[in-house]
Amino acid sequence: FWHLPADSKGAFFGRGIDAKDLDHPRELLVDAISKTLDQQGLAAPDRAAIADVVQQYFALLSTPTVFANGFDQPAAPASAAKDDKKKGDKTDRAEKREEREDAAARGAWAIMGIDAPIAKVATVGKSLATTIHRPAVAKLLKGLMPEGVPAPTLVTSPVSAKLGLPKDTVHLTLTVVSAVPEDFSSHAEIGGPVGIKGTMGGAGKGKPAKTPAVVAKPKVKLDKPYVVHWYFVPDAGRTLVGYGADETIVANHLKLAMSTSADPATLASRAGLDDLKNAKVGSGGFLTLRGVLAPSPLEPVFHTHDRDMARMLSRLATSPQKGETPMPIFLRSTAPTGQGAGSLEISVKVPRESVRD
Repeated sequence: FWHLPADSKGAFFGRGIDAKDLDHPRELLVDAISKTLDQQGLAAPDRAAIADVVQQYFALLSTPTVFANGFDQPAAPASAAKDDKKKGDKTDRAEKREEREDAAARGAWAIMGIDAPIAKVATVGKSLATTIHRPAVAKLLKGLMPEGVPAPTLVTSPVSAKLGLPKDTVHLTLTVVSAVPEDFSSHAEIGGPVGIKGTMGGAGKGKPAKTPAVVAKPKVKLDKPYVVHWYFVPDAGRTLVGYGADETIVANHLKLAMSTSADPATLASRAGLDDLKNAKVGSGGFLTLRGVLAPSPLEPVFHTHDRDMARMLSRLATSPQKGETPMPIFLRSTAPTGQGAGSLEISVKVPRESVRD
């Protein structure tokens, strides 16, 4: 945990969930997925392949893990501020803001450290990639997409030597394409219900009504593909998993977090975490306001963009601490005594600096 990057906007560690406690939830989930896929007409071998991926994922939940995320704020174009201040087309200014917010998501990164060998961890990713490209599964995914929009792809890709990642690193790429509806060229063309061009009434007294012309459905144009890079990196018997849209940003944070790295820019050197260092807890970590509001590298994949969150993030730039102050989180569990139940206590320390921000 203390070897995670110092510029993390949030970070956590946990010792895993008792495997026995996962048995029943896993069985319920696999059963629900299998029944749903059966109703969709998916054959037994394909359902079994998907169930196997779920089983592999659940096996990792009982393993001690760490997690950190953050984002490298991209530099705004020199003309951006001036453009926003200009009086003119509000749509144009909104598009520029959208571009900058999209760029912020592309600068986001996340790292998971899993206390298991890469052969076990990377297999989950590889199995998922193989499964979603089974002909029947691919056909099902395609049917769930809007008309004209391709299904997401997840494939194994080469590892660029320029990134400097260790041998045996596994690289997967998730590619998602979103649909962007075309705007009507002229609102005047819509004289009735959407899809009908022309007027619905007569052209004038004594003149016959015009026959409405059927207009083709608005074409759906495709946005640029959004690619998320997933790297599975071996690290002294453990595995680091990093993901994000910018593979250089992801790779640099992975290399810093490796146990063999001598880079001092880790959480061990970060101020404001002494309470966490001295605590006796089973799980814990910290949050920052900036981390709560920051975009996720998966935001464009699941379309979870929130304009209010983006506005609050930009306003943090004028706050005293820029939202960077850590708020430590402590999780303490108590074992059950006799016939009673155990307990879990969660506490958060909010420093004055965070309150001011």
